[in-house]
Amino acid sequence: VDASIMYVTDAEARLVYKTTRSGVLAQTWGQDSGGDNDLISPKGIALDGDELFVTDSGRIQVYSTAGTLLRTIGTVGDPGMTLDQPWAVAVSPEEVFVADAGQGAIMVYTRAGEFARRMTVNGSLVQPSGVSLGGDVLWVTDRATDVMQRVATNGAPQKTCGGAGSGDGRLSRPRELIWFEERVYLADTGNKRLLKIYP
Repeated sequence: VDASIMYVTDAEARLVYKTTRSGVLAQTWGQDSGGDNDLISPKGIALDGDELFVTDSGRIQVYSTAGTLLRTIGTVGDPGMTLDQPWAVAVSPEEVFVADAGQGAIMVYTRAGEFARRMTVNGSLVQPSGVSLGGDVLWVTDRATDVMQRVATNGAPQKTCGGAGSGDGRLSRPRELIWFEERVYLADTGNKRLLKIYP
């Protein structure tokens, strides 16, 4: 989301929708757009400046806000350097952080697409499903363990909250989350609710 435009992924239709804040459709791209610009299963999305980062099947597609494919991240390198099941993405001025549910890790790349490091948070990640950058730390949800973690950008664990359940402070199959105005907003899908968390 920027001041006047929203970008939404649709995994079933294999499209990115660009709409106004009032819901007027401005543009779509992805399925049947031709060649490398096609999308297979877009899930997570992050806007940074004039670049849009979209998680797809085994890769990150980086587009201009007009839908032009700029580059692809996560498909080149040795095993352990490439992406498997990227579900969510967060972007800093220097790096791209990808929640890879298939590898149980946060995969980190440079903005240009070079592999930087693989973070398992001391082996605690099982199926990371959401990632957001807030201040100088990462907020990560794990759908398999029903927790949210605060993690340093070097992979060091700082705090864990949640745990399976439906009561206050509990989570069930948490997915996407976003840091906004000093708060974390989290989709607690198993409990069918949106949580506003005061860190």
